[in-house]
Amino acid sequence: MRKFIIWSSRHPWPIVVVVLIVTLIATFGANKLYLDASTKGMMIQGKPALDYYHQTLDRFGTDNITIIYVKDSGLFSPEKLKALDNLVFSLGKIKGVTRIESLFSVTNFKGVDGGLETSPLIDWIPEDMDEAVQIKTDALRNPMLQHNVISADGTATAINLFIEEDELDPAFAINFTKMIEKVLSEYGTEFDELFQIGMTYT
Repeated sequence: MRKFIIWSSRHPWPIVVVVLIVTLIATFGANKLYLDASTKGMMIQGKPALDYYHQTLDRFGTDNITIIYVKDSGLFSPEKLKALDNLVFSLGKIKGVTRIESLFSVTNFKGVDGGLETSPLIDWIPEDMDEAVQIKTDALRNPMLQHNVISADGTATAINLFIEEDELDPAFAINFTKMIEKVLSEYGTEFDELFQIGMTYT
């Protein structure tokens, strides 16, 4: 090593040429580097626990959920519910979203004349504040909806996106998150707060 160092100090140009050649070769490989943001690489393949996990997914569906948090002091008004409906529709067009649970998909259970009535919480966008207030009242009266898709004070709601990840796309989580952010940016001025959380975002 000592002789090599001495030789290198006396013949610097061959060393510079060799370093440049190695650097150029390494550059071609560097272009193929990417960040694997998924957790699948950390799972030990072939383990019984992993097989059971996949069986559970086949039976109950995906456990990959992205939640869109929406907060607005006037959330239950015809204008805000219309904007919320448009947001849900836009999110549903994103590749990878297989199902959406929101105020527009949940069932409204309530007692009517001694019986149980079931219907969608929002059949149509309300035309006036009286209809919007009635929807809010029904939602807050349902304990299955509180702290799930609506806050206790009725100013915030959650849009739950069920995601099927593309197994062949190692950058799916990053690309999916960017697509969500693009949609949210289009509706940022419509609500007081609007952001995403969930497995792909993490």
